[in-house]
Amino acid sequence: MVKLSDRSIATIVLLVIAAFVVIVAGLSILSNNPVLVSIVGVIVGATFLLIGNIVNVTWLDPLKRKQDREERQREWERELSYKNANLRRALYSEIINLASNVGGRIAPIKDMCASGETDSFKNPDRGKVAAPLSFRVYESLKTDPLAFYQLEEASNIDFAYNRLRTVDNVLQEFEKSSIDSEKEAKTKCAALIGLHKISLLAIDEVFNYDKHYNKHILQDLDDGLFAKKWGALKKVQESVFGPLDRDP
Repeated sequence: MVKLSDRSIATIVLLVIAAFVVIVAGLSILSNNPVLVSIVGVIVGATFLLIGNIVNVTWLDPLKRKQDREERQREWERELSYKNANLRRALYSEIINLASNVGGRIAPIKDMCASGETDSFKNPDRGKVAAPLSFRVYESLKTDPLAFYQLEEASNIDFAYNRLRTVDNVLQEFEKSSIDSEKEAKTKCAALIGLHKISLLAIDEVFNYDKHYNKHILQDLDDGLFAKKWGALKKVQESVFGPLDRDP
């Protein structure tokens, strides 16, 4: 048995009412009875009022509610897009600055290890050690996981920050510890550089244009500004530390 929708039932009712009104109006006109005509006029007026209410309840109200829902959805999407754009600006800026900071600290260490001039590493009191990296933006955003993890690239950002934290910890230890031999210095230098390149690879995944999920994001956000900034920094880092080779 076919089950009719509310709208279909309302349409049938309207057709029946309209047919009834037409028949009654026609009969009243043919009878030429003023009283009957007046009564029919009242019936016709009430009928049109009823039809108007049925149309409003059955078609117009649902349509308006649907339009209101769609507008609220569009407004929510606009607000979310604006909010996410600001989140990405803050995170991308911090990631690029952190990578530049770490690379700038490791570059002279690499040069000293390569030249064999590692005597300064033997001093147990090697002077002032740079403060640990600040992950202020990342840590503040992670206090609202719902907002952070709605970013499509959130897992890549997490991984990039984890790699940055690892290389910073090793760099801190390297800068404050005494290294007794050139061989030990070169071994630790190589490990430090390797960790730095791993962190650069992790960051590159965040800004990788080939990733389907964030290609449009990087292109649309400030006309690709952050992708360009990372591309320029990546080029500098590769010129100092060598190409960022990925496993096949």
